[in-house]
Amino acid sequence: MSEEEREQARKRVLITLGLIAFLAVSTGINVYAISRIAILQYNLDMTYRFAQNLEKKIQTIKEYAKLVNITVVFIPYESAKRIPPNVVTFLSGYAVITGLSEIPQRPIVVNVFFTLQYNTTGRGTVKFQHTPFQSVKIPVQALDRAEVPWGAFPVTVSGFDYGDQIIWTLTVHVQCVWEPVNMVVADQVYVQTFTFTVR
Repeated sequence: MSEEEREQARKRVLITLGLIAFLAVSTGINVYAISRIAILQYNLDMTYRFAQNLEKKIQTIKEYAKLVNITVVFIPYESAKRIPPNVVTFLSGYAVITGLSEIPQRPIVVNVFFTLQYNTTGRGTVKFQHTPFQSVKIPVQALDRAEVPWGAFPVTVSGFDYGDQIIWTLTVHVQCVWEPVNMVVADQVYVQTFTFTVR
């Protein structure tokens, strides 16, 4: 065998060994990738089954936690009063929520949102601060009634004329939330008006 033939045979052997090494590395990578894909597929299947189970539980809870009718009223301290044209005064009263014992879930949190707005017949100025939110936890079903105080103070009225009116609208929005799952189980709104008449 000539020197040139030996060199070509050596090159072929090196190329063959290189291809065998490449094939072995590729096979190893493929085996590793396939095993990782199998593990990922298993994890994906388990996650999907867990999500389906959780969805069934949530549906069961939602069926159990139907909205319950409660009663909300607001008892004002003074719903109509006569005021001087320039005064610092107040509004107050309390919300009464009944029917809480009809809610089977416990514990619940009674959230009471107060929104206060006004309209005037005069050109004066009105400034006020009020309690926008109150919350009370009801741990046992035996409690049927909650009385929640509200107030607006200071209410500053200035620059009005005799006979002008300020008509206040207080919206009381009550939501009862089943605490462990943060789900609303009762929802009710009540609107109360107050009237200031300038004397």
